[in-house]
Amino acid sequence: MPDAPSKTRVSSKIAYQNPWITIHEDQTRDH
Repeated sequence: MPDAPSKTRVSSKIAYQNPWITIHEDQTRDH
């Protein structure tokens, strides 16, 4: 699953710029 770590890396970058997006992504990931 090479896409798993790649997505996490991108999420981390976005979280640094927009922490709100991280929360939204977390909910979508749970679903």
